[in-house]
Amino acid sequence: MQLGARLIPLFPLALSIVGIVLAALCLFAGHEKGFMENYDIVRLNTSMVGQNVLLNVGDDKSKEDDKDDDDDDGDDDDDEGIFGKIKGKFDDAKDDAKDKIDELKDDAKDKINDIANGVAGDLAEALGISDWYSVHIQAACEGKYEPNATEPSPSLNITNCTTSSPTYKLNFTDILDKQLDLGPLDFNLADLNYPDEIQEKLDIINDLLLGLFIVYVLGMGFSGLAVIGSLAAIFLAHSRLVVLFNFSVSGLAALSMTIGSIIVTIAGTKGVNQLNKVAEDFGIVASRGKNFLIISWVSAAVMIVAALFWTVRFCFVFKERRAAKRSHRKSSI
Repeated sequence: MQLGARLIPLFPLALSIVGIVLAALCLFAGHEKGFMENYDIVRLNTSMVGQNVLLNVGDDKSKEDDKDDDDDDGDDDDDEGIFGKIKGKFDDAKDDAKDKIDELKDDAKDKINDIANGVAGDLAEALGISDWYSVHIQAACEGKYEPNATEPSPSLNITNCTTSSPTYKLNFTDILDKQLDLGPLDFNLADLNYPDEIQEKLDIINDLLLGLFIVYVLGMGFSGLAVIGSLAAIFLAHSRLVVLFNFSVSGLAALSMTIGSIIVTIAGTKGVNQLNKVAEDFGIVASRGKNFLIISWVSAAVMIVAALFWTVRFCFVFKERRAAKRSHRKSSI
């Protein structure tokens, strides 16, 4: 019986170890190139930006074609006199030449549309930008979709990550502008009609990062204390002070991880939705990181269970102490 009481704290010990590991993964995911890249908070898909550019080019050519047709119609007025008779001899040749020119224009426009609809990832590369940009708590990464952006489940080829820092904020406008400037097509954000609201909405997510860093650090710290307390409880199974300590640190760890999970779920979702409203027409689609949410909520759940265990354990120890005191009083009488 005594051995069983000593082994009981192994259960919350295991939970606390899981909690501290998951909290650490939330905190350090993406802090260096290739480390848990799939566990991002938000990912920006920019592979369609180049497609919108070419579609605009295709529309411009259509307008030019319509303008040319209008100009040609203006030339159909009949001239009178000998010059009109001379002109009539060349009408057939002119019409044939115009038809050939129209065919060439249509072919060119069709090719533009085909490129725009088929190889969006290649267009993003031609512009000099990455296919995707990811936001983590302490850093951001970027890269290409493999084999291309049109695949249903492409893999992530990471090309670059920023330096890890607790105060990191993604200045997406600055990054995109620099990459376009260095790109081979010599575009800038003004040429692409880039909405300033994109960075404003992205700052909603940026403002969460430092707060998330703090709560996950607290979650790690309190989970670590819960591990130490659980180890102490193996040798001091009936100590109310040890049990109360474990209940406190487990509860604080659970509270920290739950707050972090709520922030990512609610505020992160709000930021992504507002970002998509202003960025989708530009060719950018933001998505929330599901894997990050999973490990965040699991870490909160295991520490909640650990806190509940120590709550129940404290009640049992308290009753045992009261029963022992009553028994001692009766024996004294």
